[in-house]
Amino acid sequence: MNTSIYKVFSLFICLGWSILSYAQDCLPEGDATIKGGKVILVFGATTKAVTVKNASSILLGQPVIGQNNTTEKVGDYGFYSQFLLPPLPPEVKASQGELLDRIQVSWTLNPLGSAPNEGFNIYRDGVFIDYVGPKIRNYNDFNVIAGKAYTYNVAGINKFGEGPRGAGLGFQVPNGVVNGYVRTINDRAVPEALVSLMPMQGFSAKFSQSDGAVALKDTTLPAFLPAAGNDWTLTFWIKSESLTFSNANILSMSGTNFKVRAQGLNSIKVTDQTSNLTTSVNSNEWRHVAFSYEGSTGNGRLYVDGELKGTAPFAQVNSPDSLFIGHKSGPHGWAGRMD
Repeated sequence: MNTSIYKVFSLFICLGWSILSYAQDCLPEGDATIKGGKVILVFGATTKAVTVKNASSILLGQPVIGQNNTTEKVGDYGFYSQFLLPPLPPEVKASQGELLDRIQVSWTLNPLGSAPNEGFNIYRDGVFIDYVGPKIRNYNDFNVIAGKAYTYNVAGINKFGEGPRGAGLGFQVPNGVVNGYVRTINDRAVPEALVSLMPMQGFSAKFSQSDGAVALKDTTLPAFLPAAGNDWTLTFWIKSESLTFSNANILSMSGTNFKVRAQGLNSIKVTDQTSNLTTSVNSNEWRHVAFSYEGSTGNGRLYVDGELKGTAPFAQVNSPDSLFIGHKSGPHGWAGRMD
């Protein structure tokens, strides 16, 4: 009579990361003899338990993945021990200039780790800044300085503690100021490189020949210009369009003769009716215009796209009460965009 032999295994997971395993051969005829014994598997160790028919190998402290072999079958088994540890570090990303007023930090979880069911700790440059709940995956940091890069870390928390931190680099692009340098992919400097910034689409003001704007002085705030004898600079982006008349006023200040005018599509003039600075510009293209006044000498300088176009003495401009743009600044309407 043929007799079948069965292997029976019983596993018990105990506190302290020990596993007790009993192996025996069972014969249903009643004359069975027990073979094998007790095997203790300690956390962090690899132990082989061998019988005449079976051999197994288990590793604790990492994903337990092994193979069970008999004369007829091969079986694979596994157990993820990370689920009984603090969460694995998440993948962290931070916005890099996409947002105007903040840096947004986002993170995704590592699916092989335990769940951060007690939330997340958020760090900026190694300093704790906030705690959020377990269902949150985005965080907005408004307390940032434009142009400065920050390293953000996010760490998950569960009942086993705080896990390792994931990291991401984020920054907010400054408005009108750029810090840095131009270099090649192999980190070599590029000599005489020219970097030009264009205005942000959707943030410039559009004017037709009959459109204008005015800004009134707020008596609770500093004046438009400093007191006499001080230096000041007026700067803006401009793009004149085809409907612009010759000698159209673009900008003026109340109580003064100071004006910025468009001499048709291809020229800009800064004047105080005594001195004039005129330069040519290309039509239907964005140009950066800057006029600087030196209080100690009275010299005015006109720059277009960062290039000095001319110097002339200008009368001192007393602090105006109002600033006029476009049609509000006088006749001969100017059409275009300003930022």
